Amino acid sequence: MPHELHRRSQLQPEPAKTKALQTVIEMKDTKIASLERNIRDLEDEIQMLKANGVLNTEDREEEIKQIEVYKSHSKFMKTKIDQLKQELSKKESELLALQTKLETLSNQNSDCKQHIEVLKESLTAKEQRAAILQTEVDALRLRLEEKESFLNKKTKQLQDLTEEKGTLAGEIRDMKDMLEVKERKINVLQKKEVVDSGTTEL
Repeated sequence: MPHELHRRSQLQPEPAKTKALQTVIEMKDTKIASLERNIRDLEDEIQMLKANGVLNTEDREEEIKQIEVYKSHSKFMKTKIDQLKQELSKKESELLALQTKLETLSNQNSDCKQHIEVLKESLTAKEQRAAILQTEVDALRLRLEEKESFLNKKTKQLQDLTEEKGTLAGEIRDMKDMLEVKERKINVLQKKEVVDSGTTEL
């Protein structure tokens, strides 16, 4: 996290510092222009005094010295301004590079946000699909439970019918046995009655 903050701080442009340099350069330019005007005024004054024969040798040397001082100071100021302009150009290049890098990172951040939104939409769609599938599963489970309940009911009915069939089959066998016994008795009685009838006739 500190590394990220440091990286972000490096990416921050320095408009205040650049503006300050520009202000200093403008002030220096103004001062140089003023010095150059003073030099021209002094030179014009010297020429005028020379033409009028008013300026003596000593005054002339003093004026020349003063002019040289102005020229030297003006040269120094121009050199200083050139240095400041070079520094300003360097800062502007650095600022441009930082702005380009910031734009690149902003574009990357925008792409990441867009990708995240796509993933969110995909996740939402999957969650909705999962909810639909869960509803379908619940409905199928309910139907399965109903079918199992119906099957258990039918199985119980089948067991009851099987037991009832066994009971009825036993009763039928018993009735058949009883019927056979009755039929045998009837046959015996019929035979006996025939025999008895024959004996009577004799």
